[in-house]
Amino acid sequence: MQEKKKYRMNIVMAADYRMHEQVEVTMKSVLQYHQGVQFFLLNKDYPTEWFERLNNHMRHLDSVIHNKEIRSQEYEQFRTYHYVTEATFYRYHIPELVDEEKVLYLDADIIVTGDLQSFYDLDMTNYGMAAVADPIVAFDRHKTEFNAGVMLVNNKKWREKMVLKEALKMHRDSSLELRDADQSVLNILFRNDWLAVDETYNYQIAATRPDMRQEKDMIRGRILHYTTAAKPFSNKAIGIKHGLKLWLKRKISFREYLRNTYTVPFADEWYQVQRLSWEEIEETYGK
Repeated sequence: MQEKKKYRMNIVMAADYRMHEQVEVTMKSVLQYHQGVQFFLLNKDYPTEWFERLNNHMRHLDSVIHNKEIRSQEYEQFRTYHYVTEATFYRYHIPELVDEEKVLYLDADIIVTGDLQSFYDLDMTNYGMAAVADPIVAFDRHKTEFNAGVMLVNNKKWREKMVLKEALKMHRDSSLELRDADQSVLNILFRNDWLAVDETYNYQIAATRPDMRQEKDMIRGRILHYTTAAKPFSNKAIGIKHGLKLWLKRKISFREYLRNTYTVPFADEWYQVQRLSWEEIEETYGK
């Protein structure tokens, strides 16, 4: 029997096909800094040709992407944010569809800007996951919860907790207030069972919340996460309503309001990766 190839890193993503360009940008950003990566895409609607095209590029980087199809129709009824699709719930299937014991989950509104190997190599024996605290939850609700857009997953523990079964049970329980949808579910399941890591591994930009992050506080994390509705690839004025409310309450200046309305911090970083060709990535490794 042929021995299964060992990859340096296993990465899971979940997205519908309307986000296929963003998924590719995230993967290109990873492969700028890492070879030998095994990707798994949890999805319902990606064509086989899409995977074949990407695998033709990735094989030159000793990497691969696998199609992991979700068949459940139940998620269509689940509540989430208006700018988030049902694909956000597919991460519940990680222990069911991915065999590897440790995987890094990444949302599709993310780019990687540096080496993640030391993060990936963290000892996860005693934790269900490693993650970064959510600054919006801390700011608005004065509590500590992790952001579920970046999770270093101990898949053994996820199987022990029967994440998929327990998550679906919670969504069916009308007495539970799942304010942040799947993120709320995962925070309930892994309360006191997650390792908090530095925000460089999930720097949450929160472009529609200038009241929370001042320009002087902005840093360039190794993972840039474009949280909230304002993304580099979306309508840049999407934060106008919320920003106007903050300005009228005198929580931000008019200058901050204008800047937030028309720009997303670190948007240029995203577009630099978008423009990067697969051939250029190969050239960084002399291939």
